[in-house]
Formats: sequence, C-alpha cells, structure tokens
Amino acid sequence: MEQTKENLNRYEIEERIEAALPVGLRNAYKEYRTIKAEDIIERLKSIQKREEHWNIIVQPLVGKYKKELTKQIFASNNNTMSTV
Repeated sequence: MEQTKENLNRYEIEERIEAALPVGLRNAYKEYRTIKAEDIIERLKSIQKREEHWNIIVQPLVGKYKKELTKQIFASNNNTMSTV
C-alpha cells in the first residue's frame, strides 16, 4: 500500500474509531478497516489541529458503527440460537 497522506489520515481515523468502540465490538470493526497497521511505515505526526479534526470526523462514525455492529452481532446470535 502506498503511504499517501490520505491513507495515513484514514489509518489514524480508523485507529480512533476502534479505540472508541466498546471492547466487545472492536473485533467486529476490524473487518471494516481498510488500512492495516502492518501497512503503515510511519504515522502522521500528531498535532492539536489534526487531533481536533480527527475527533470531529470520528464521533459520528463511532455512533454509526456501534449501531451497525450491534445489529449484526445480535442478528448473528439469533441465527445461531435458532439453529441449535
């Protein structure tokens, strides 16, 4: 993967989303990640403006993923229970 600024920004945002999710949803979120840690050679320097920008982007996404992942896990658990 190319180390473009866009990819590095996406990685930082995905890292923050994963960290903000409840522990039980983090593994499920990993399937949505587009940039893996092993693809990143050097992270973007963290400065206050970037942190503020990333946090503004991350907050609504965390809510979206909490809702979506919870629905998926619940549906998966219901399917498992009905087949037993």
